[in-house]
Amino acid sequence: CVRAASESDWRPRPDEQEEWSPGDHRWPVEKRLTTQLLSRYAQWGIVGRPVVNSSDVMTVRLGLALIQILDLEENKQMLRTNCWLRFTWRDNLLSWENWTEPEFRAIRQIRVAPSQIWTPDIKLYNFADERTMEIREARVVVDRSGEVLWIPQALLKTTCQVTIMHFPFDTQLCCIRFGSWTYDERQLLLDWSMTDLRLNDTYSIQKLLPFVDFSDYVESNEWETDGESEMDVADPDDRIMQIRSGVTYRHEPAHDWLGRPVQKKFRLLEYRIRMMRNPSFYVAILVVPCILLSMLTLVVFCLPPEAPAKMLLGEELLSSPIVL
Repeated sequence: CVRAASESDWRPRPDEQEEWSPGDHRWPVEKRLTTQLLSRYAQWGIVGRPVVNSSDVMTVRLGLALIQILDLEENKQMLRTNCWLRFTWRDNLLSWENWTEPEFRAIRQIRVAPSQIWTPDIKLYNFADERTMEIREARVVVDRSGEVLWIPQALLKTTCQVTIMHFPFDTQLCCIRFGSWTYDERQLLLDWSMTDLRLNDTYSIQKLLPFVDFSDYVESNEWETDGESEMDVADPDDRIMQIRSGVTYRHEPAHDWLGRPVQKKFRLLEYRIRMMRNPSFYVAILVVPCILLSMLTLVVFCLPPEAPAKMLLGEELLSSPIVL
């Protein structure tokens, strides 16, 4: 009886003294492919942008999925959110679809650490956190054509200009700005992520998504957002309630190769979140008691001037709003 070899047979036994190289055919195909790609990438890929010519523009797409609104600190004007970031770009040095080895053609995707390849230097511009890093570590998924998908988790703490004139019936508009820190738009073009819009069981098209993604949003007890009611709207053009995000620019003075002064433009994506406060809690503990106390003030005028209860009731009504 002959046992068929399985993929676990590549592991060396403790009594084996020989060392296996990454190109050894006893290694799994996925391991050999990943090792060969990263070995080549260590020489050419990490240094500089992964482009063929220096004049090429690198396109990086960014999407923002809001998972939860953790807190809005009105006194400090800071918003804390739990988000997922979605980065996509094309890296030709990580493509193996044109390789001649037949065993590699069956591998469609590999996973690598972001520190092993080039990643865009997209930063949070309205950063308001004492931590040095807001993004959690996550693996990068690489397709056979060189398409890179990176979805790290992030706990963001951003600045937000708060207006409390109409508290507790107020509406706040907070923005989360992302952009490249060192590459201007002539080197790196930051654009919206794409969403798949299925037409039927066979065909689908892709459209830009200039909105915050609420697909996995956990509803807040204090805040209602304009994107909650349109979670199931697949086509971005059909979204009416949700506010559309926008594009802004950062300008930096520089000089060209002839020494002439120029302006560098850095493209920023500004994701906008409109939040309406749920006033139920504040109406129950603040608005309704104040209305009742105001109505009791009229009782003071109904009491005769010589009644001792008139002075006591007036003092109680005066001190009650302070306690509230």
